[in-house]
Amino acid sequence: MKKNKKVIAVVVTYNRLELLKQCIEALRKQSHPLEGILVVNNGSTDGTSEWLAEQKDIYAVHQENLGGAGGFYTGFAEALKQNVDWVWAMDDDCIAHPEALQALVQQADDPNNIYCSVAVDAQKPEQLCWITKDIDGRKIKDVKQLGEQPIEVSGVPFLAIFLSTVLIKRIGFPIKEFFIWGDDTEYCWRSRKKANSRVFYIPQSRVYHPPTEYVPIHLLPFIPPILLVKAAPWKLYYSFRNNTFTNRLYSPPFKYYFFYLPKTIAKLWLSRKHIFKDASKQHLKKMFKAIYAGHRGKLGKVDYERL
Repeated sequence: MKKNKKVIAVVVTYNRLELLKQCIEALRKQSHPLEGILVVNNGSTDGTSEWLAEQKDIYAVHQENLGGAGGFYTGFAEALKQNVDWVWAMDDDCIAHPEALQALVQQADDPNNIYCSVAVDAQKPEQLCWITKDIDGRKIKDVKQLGEQPIEVSGVPFLAIFLSTVLIKRIGFPIKEFFIWGDDTEYCWRSRKKANSRVFYIPQSRVYHPPTEYVPIHLLPFIPPILLVKAAPWKLYYSFRNNTFTNRLYSPPFKYYFFYLPKTIAKLWLSRKHIFKDASKQHLKKMFKAIYAGHRGKLGKVDYERL
């Protein structure tokens, strides 16, 4: 197992300078040295460009706001130009524990697989920042459920994700037209389809991140609630669109039309009733447009207010 992996950190940022500073400082303190830090600045207007220009150990790429997906597309492409073996990619609100990278380097023994740090709530470090599922479909909410060994999961976010340049060259870059949300899900699906990759969380590798806010929906007594992510309608637009696109792209037609598509529509109805219930009916129409756009493969950044 190669322990002297050359690693570059890729950070995507947009108008969160103070968080970016914390993220970079944590990267500088890693016990396993980084070959470099690459920051993709998505057109920030809060002084980020000026601050980056003062940093001698950061390679910065500036572009218009292409969202997280466009940021990671650029970050992965730029990382391949560097003489490194692995890419550690994250958003600017990710604060890595000093030993986080070391644990990844020790456990990542197959360049064909994807590995990821575990994101925990800084205020409640025993809790994961979002619910995930292992490869058998078991929901994982707490750190204690992870155990001590690498745990294979259905997918991981672009938040302290650790993947080899070999794999990136093999399967390509994230779909920048997603703009935000779902680009990481598609990438994990693609890695399995094209490279037979496996996806693992590494329990010993921890990062701190704001927790996801869920809205529990109790439909029937004695049945676990359905958990919906609470977010602004314009963000949910991308979620519905991009997930529909991914499900259609990688699922057998029968499963897509009789499971994933009805499930997506059901979640839309529940979201309208419980998350953006105070919004106008026009929002519901826009969400249906999102599903239709994903079904037809029409991606890209949208002007949500003018849809």
